Amino acid sequence: MATGIKAPYGTWQSPITADAILQGSKPIAELLVDPITNKIYHVESRPAEAGRNVLVETETARELVGKEWNVRTGVHEYGGGAAIVHDGIAYVSHYGDGRVYTVDVKVEGATPEAVTPASGP
Repeated sequence: MATGIKAPYGTWQSPITADAILQGSKPIAELLVDPITNKIYHVESRPAEAGRNVLVETETARELVGKEWNVRTGVHEYGGGAAIVHDGIAYVSHYGDGRVYTVDVKVEGATPEAVTPASGP
């Protein structure tokens, strides 16, 4: 049986750090099911990437948007969703400009295309 080092309460050195806990963590912000194809997707939070959210095909772990995209919306804080998938097409809100984009999830590396117009400041 291993013996530990004794130290007063709260003063011991722990090998468990916040970085170690977050390193393997991939919190799921939203779970989505395409009602036509029955494929499952999720919006994954990336704390290590400045809190960026990414749309992921759950079964394959394939990211459906590039690193410059943040699938998030301020509306979400009030009950709105940042993404939806219908018949192989994802509709995502990009936090950077607040616009809605479509992404063909059947195409590897598809570029999101704007649905809503650019708005002023």
